[in-house]
Amino acid sequence: MISRVQQLTLILTLPLLTSSLDQHQTQCGVRRNQHESMIVYGSDTRPGEWPWHAAILHRTGRFLDYACGGTLISEEFVVTAAHCLCDQDTGHQLTKRKVRVRLGVHNLDKTNADTRRKKSSQNREQAFMKIGTTNKVFKSHGTLFSPCTVREFAVGSLHFSDDYSRETNRGDIGLVELTEPVRFSNFILPACVNGYGPVHAELGTVIGWGATEHQAISPVLRKATLPVVDSVDCLESDRGFFGSVIHRDMFCAGFSNGTVVCNGDSGGGLFVERNGVWLLAGIISFTKGRDDGSGACVSQGFAGFTNVAQYSGWIQNVTGVTVPVLDEIVEPEVDQRDLRLTPQGICHKSVGHGKNLPPKEAALSGYCHQ
Repeated sequence: MISRVQQLTLILTLPLLTSSLDQHQTQCGVRRNQHESMIVYGSDTRPGEWPWHAAILHRTGRFLDYACGGTLISEEFVVTAAHCLCDQDTGHQLTKRKVRVRLGVHNLDKTNADTRRKKSSQNREQAFMKIGTTNKVFKSHGTLFSPCTVREFAVGSLHFSDDYSRETNRGDIGLVELTEPVRFSNFILPACVNGYGPVHAELGTVIGWGATEHQAISPVLRKATLPVVDSVDCLESDRGFFGSVIHRDMFCAGFSNGTVVCNGDSGGGLFVERNGVWLLAGIISFTKGRDDGSGACVSQGFAGFTNVAQYSGWIQNVTGVTVPVLDEIVEPEVDQRDLRLTPQGICHKSVGHGKNLPPKEAALSGYCHQ
């Protein structure tokens, strides 16, 4: 994630809760560790600073590939981008056995004793085809996790919104149901689900292991602060690109001069702090790719996010999670144009054959057309 603007340091003074608290007394969106801090041009985070961030892994043979980020919202559910739960090439829904979730991860290189990278020359093109794909690979055998931080979970079910379309990018949100409840700790906690959409010009924090300003995947979890952008301004910044991928259930964020999410960040959250509580406002969905044939994301312009508030009812129905309404939260007045694009294909069904594909250079859902 890349930022050419002055970084904003957040100084949060939150009470340090003890690990002996009962699971049911845990407050969503509140850290247990105190931090003094602020993706390309972002900054490294500290362990436990974003305890709800999850790593979504795809199984390929003996190995687990880091694919996307996600957000823990309850003891049993992680929310991510829908395209993160689909095969990159076919667009078909992955089976639950092909997906794993790790929580409490801070440094991807230190998660396993035998972590290794795939050769960059083999994976760079594929990695940049989809914002959620990286070249990080973990051996699934001989795993050594820190007993204090990292936990790995199998998946019980994958849930997609009814309106998800891989090709139009509508409804890019998915829920991962874990096979067992998560035990909360200082390093693993749930975020709150935002019941209202983000406010224009409101600052949000994005989290991820995505590409840095040097186009290398960061092993350490990073963060950057982005402003929410008016949908009209977003559309007019690049009508040819955003005109076909921005929908009513989405919003834009970023700085036009250099702050943007990048490859490897997809599925992670954009969080806003209200009343001392962190709420999941958006899910990183897509950004624009370069036109130089490299497949890398651009370092300027805005990125598209799924508006979590638009799916709060669906999330509550699937998970049973109560969407909080905080006293001082007011419904934002953001002009979201309904471009009324027609869905062309959905995950786990037949998808595109070269017609009605996403726009040229779009780094989303497995496509990056040059």
